[in-house]
Amino acid sequence: MTSAKPSTELWAVLPQHRALPDTSGEPDLVDLYDSHVPAGGVRVQSNMVISVDGAVAGADGLSRSVSTPADMRVFSVVRSLADAVVVGAQTVRSERLTRMSPKPAHLNQRHARGQTDVPIMVIVTSSGDLPWDRINERGTSPVWVATNTSDPQVLAELRRHADEVLTGIESPQAVKDALVARGLRRLVCEGGPNVLAQWMDAGLIDEMCLTVSPKLHGTPGAPRLFGEGIATARDVEVLSLVTDGQSMMYRLKVRSAL
Repeated sequence: MTSAKPSTELWAVLPQHRALPDTSGEPDLVDLYDSHVPAGGVRVQSNMVISVDGAVAGADGLSRSVSTPADMRVFSVVRSLADAVVVGAQTVRSERLTRMSPKPAHLNQRHARGQTDVPIMVIVTSSGDLPWDRINERGTSPVWVATNTSDPQVLAELRRHADEVLTGIESPQAVKDALVARGLRRLVCEGGPNVLAQWMDAGLIDEMCLTVSPKLHGTPGAPRLFGEGIATARDVEVLSLVTDGQSMMYRLKVRSAL
C-alpha cells in the first residue's frame, strides 16, 4: 500500500495574504498565475528556479537539485496553463527531458480553456542534435522542433522523429510568431539560461515565474539564470509572491527596456 503524497502548505503574501490549499486542480494557484493576460490574448511566461546563490542546477547538472516541493506545485500549475512549452536543445539534453504527460487534475480546466490534454513541447535547436530515444521514453505530448538549419539530412532526421518541424527560425521572435500563427497563445519558456536570455533581450517575456530556493549550491561554473547575462536593463513589477515559509515563488511582470 502506497502512502498519499504529503501536502505542501503554500500561502500568498502578495497581492494579498491568503492560504492556497493543496486541492485537486489547484484552483487557487491557477487563478493567481492566470490572472494577467496581455492585450491580444498572447502571453509568454518564463518558469525557472534558482538557488540563493543564483544557480539553476546543482552539481549533477539538474534543476531538480535546486527545486523544492513548493516549487514543484507552482511549476506544475504554470505548465498546466501552457499551450506550448519552449525549451532549448541543450536543456533537453542536460535535463534528460521527455515528452510531457497529461495531468488528470488539470484536464477539465484545460478543456474549458479549449486546450488539448497536454502542452506541445517546442525544442529550439540549430544543430538538430537531439536525444530522441530519451525524449520518447515516456509521455504523450507532441514534440515540435524550431530550427534554422538548412541541412537536408538534419531536416530529414528531425522530420522522422518530430511531430512538426518549423524551419527558417532565426530568432526568438520567429519562434513566437510561428507558434502564434498556429493558434498557440499561452507560451511558457523554460530556458535554459541562454534561451531565456535571448527571449528576454528580444522583449518577449511578459511574466517571469521565478522560484528562489532556500539552498546554497556553491558549485563552481554552475549555470546562472541568464547564462552570460542580458544586454538590456528592464524594470519588473511583483504581481504575486507565494511561499511555504522557505521557498519564495515570485511572479514578475517584465516592463519595457529602460
